Formats: sequence, C-alpha cells, structure tokens
Amino acid sequence: MRRSEPQRLGALLKNLIEEEPELAQGLYRERAIAFFWERFAPIRPFVRDIFFRNNTLHIQLRSSAAAQTISDQKENIMQLINQELHYRVIEEIRIF
Repeated sequence: MRRSEPQRLGALLKNLIEEEPELAQGLYRERAIAFFWERFAPIRPFVRDIFFRNNTLHIQLRSSAAAQTISDQKENIMQLINQELHYRVIEEIRIF
C-alpha cells in the first residue's frame, strides 16, 4: 500500500519507538553503554564486560582497584548516564 504523502524518517522512527516500548528500552540501553565507554574511556582496559539485565547495569572489571573506584562512584555514574539520556534507563549498577 502506498501512502499519499511522504513522511519523514525521524517521525516514522519516533512512532515505531512509541508503539514498541521494548525497542525503546533496548535503544536506551545501547546508548547508555556507548555513553559509558565514551565518558569513562580511561578505565576501558580494566573493563572485562558491561551489559544490562533488567534495569541493572552490570560491569565486570579486571582490577579490584578499578572496581573500588567505580563502586565509590556508582550513584554519580547512574545519575550522569540517566541525565544524559533524559530517561531513567539505569536503576542500579552492579560491579563484579
């Protein structure tokens, strides 16, 4: 079926995201991880893995010193990422 009027791609994507909340949540999670890598680049060599499970950001580290540093800043990191995205994607951070 062909539409009579062209639509902007941005508007179509926005409608799709509004209709599919799981898609929006996945996109926010990916953006949160990308922002973490961008903002905390100096600790990248110490990060073994980073992933989401539910609304918890899990960060696996190679160094106990890096784990302590991140652990001390968990609340600040969570606020920073959520503010950057204008969306509460992270409810908790777990370090291991």
